Amino acid sequence: MDARSHAAVAPLSEQSALDVEAASWAEQWAVQEVCHELFFPEHMLSAPQPITLWALDQAIASFPVRAGLGAHRLATRAIQRLPIAARMLLIHILLAAEWLGGWTAACNLVLIVLLPKLYGAGCDPSASSPLFRARMRTRASAAPAWEAARALPSAFGSAGRGAQRAAWAAAFAAEASATSAHQHVASLLDLVGVLEPVPRRLVAAAAARLCFDLIALRPSLAAYRLARAIGRDLFFATLELQMLLHESVLIASRRWHSLRLYLCVDDLTIVASDFSEEALVAVARGTSFFVGMFGRCLKLAVSASKSFAVASRPSLAASLSRMFQRRLLVPKCSVKMLGTAYAGGRARAVGVFKARLKQFKIRIPRVHALRRHRVDTARVVKAIGGPCMLRGMDIIGASSTHQHSVRVAALCAALPPGTSRNVDVAFAVLDAGGAALDPAYAARATPLRHWGVAHWQEWAPAPEPDHAFDESGTRQEKVEVTGRSP
Repeated sequence: MDARSHAAVAPLSEQSALDVEAASWAEQWAVQEVCHELFFPEHMLSAPQPITLWALDQAIASFPVRAGLGAHRLATRAIQRLPIAARMLLIHILLAAEWLGGWTAACNLVLIVLLPKLYGAGCDPSASSPLFRARMRTRASAAPAWEAARALPSAFGSAGRGAQRAAWAAAFAAEASATSAHQHVASLLDLVGVLEPVPRRLVAAAAARLCFDLIALRPSLAAYRLARAIGRDLFFATLELQMLLHESVLIASRRWHSLRLYLCVDDLTIVASDFSEEALVAVARGTSFFVGMFGRCLKLAVSASKSFAVASRPSLAASLSRMFQRRLLVPKCSVKMLGTAYAGGRARAVGVFKARLKQFKIRIPRVHALRRHRVDTARVVKAIGGPCMLRGMDIIGASSTHQHSVRVAALCAALPPGTSRNVDVAFAVLDAGGAALDPAYAARATPLRHWGVAHWQEWAPAPEPDHAFDESGTRQEKVEVTGRSP
């Protein structure tokens, strides 16, 4: 083996490893891409809405008191201590920046912090100029107003239509198909790095067609010209993506009535429930349409490792995957969708629940360490135990065996190390004062609450929840008569 081969396999130093990691992130976030300034015709621009002193104070007060200073050495909350005349002058500066759109020449520094996540890759929030962030929060009302006026049944991520509602609706559609003779087929598409290399000109054109305030949007688009390392901090980042995908979702909804679409930021789920061939063809056509629209028209890339095909039968998922070249969709029996487990409806997905239970058990010794320092571990377990182990149970439910395992893990964390404990008696003593530490409370009450909210807000078409409720009652009667679950 020559010296060149030895150099190729030699371990990297700490600095070299850091440079390689920075280069990979820079490529994903399109750091080397040259972003020219966008020019808007005057007939497309209207006078900016005035910023009142009360709106500026409210925007500044929305920042945490203990927020860091950042590289500018300026605490955002300190702006409230300025005299009224100085704050009014600041408002005039912000309005001028909106109208001229050249704020990036003066505020050209962005800090990025990579935070680890429990599942998956890290998230990278960034912090730009505190003055610009305050200005973005004064325009915060523009996004909800536009979302309310242009709301689509398939779009989620806005007020009242969060990711939990999208996950519940998708899981309900899968389980509702299991009660009929129909098959359930779904494709889950994940867009790669959409919050940075987004095509600005396409966003501006879509905003003009959809009647969004371009004066409020232009400073956000100008932030792509920042001289930064990686990333940016913008209030309209998700709204820009929603405007970019709005027309594509609308076209697909009108072209294929049998499809159900669930779009939440950069995650798109395409679902059809019908006889096997009809559902398979409908999902395949819808997926081809979106993949082509993302790649050719919107200049967005679909992740080949995070896009999946899920169906009520594994053979249908495999057939859907084979319809696309380069293995665009990976066939799976169950996947993680918007933080919760998702399957084809015929069987419950338990892998995510087991992983979260395992992660909590690893943290039990840490809770015991807090007890040795005289910390009330019962409150600690109530705060972190249920939310950690029961997340998603209100959407897809869980078996009695898994609920018992969750109760045992919570009890082991709340009490000192020991054995031979009766779970029911121990929780009865702990909850005697109304503490509600037992995870069984949330495991039974939260699904009922979500069913009530879903019925009141019509998360699913009107006949389907009633039919599913009647079907559940019929199955319960069969269990009581035969003693076996159908």
